This record gives sequence, C-alpha cells and structure tokens, in this order.
Amino acid sequence: MKIKKSEFITACEDAGVNPYAGYSGRFMYGKTCIGIVGDARDMMTFTLDVIKVVDPDFEENQDAWRDMRQDNMGLDMIYYWPQIEVEEDEPADR
Repeated sequence: MKIKKSEFITACEDAGVNPYAGYSGRFMYGKTCIGIVGDARDMMTFTLDVIKVVDPDFEENQDAWRDMRQDNMGLDMIYYWPQIEVEEDEPADR
C-alpha cells in the first residue's frame, strides 16, 4: 500500500502530529514507510484524525494499519507502519 507524501504530511500537520515520511525501522533492511514521532496522545490523534484523510480505502487496508510498530527515540517514540510506503510527490525533507 502507498500513500502520497504531501497528503500524509499535510494531514499530520493539520492534526498537530509530527510526520516522519521515510522511516526505516528494525528488520526493514532499508525499506521505508510512514511514521509519526511523539507520545501516546499523538498516536491517538493520528488514529482518529489522519488515517481517514490519507487512506480513503481504510476498510480494505486494515491489516496494513494494524501492523503498527514502535521504536524508542529517547524522549519520544516513533510509531510506524512497515506495510505503508510513501509515494514521492514532493522533495524529501522529512
């Protein structure tokens, strides 16, 4: 599954969530995916406000969204979805 980078970043920023478009987590071997950096409150905001904007086919893609993982980044966490790739539609800066 792929989502457009600009839509992902805009939806996250509109919801007040810090987007990370291009994260490569453990055992991903260089493959990149979407993620957000923050705490549990940010994760809940993302779940309620962002997914419905960036994925109009959510019902069909539930398995990809359920495969959420997290890594500790020191003060914050990154929550990421290995099965959801970013389509580059603007210069990579995040």
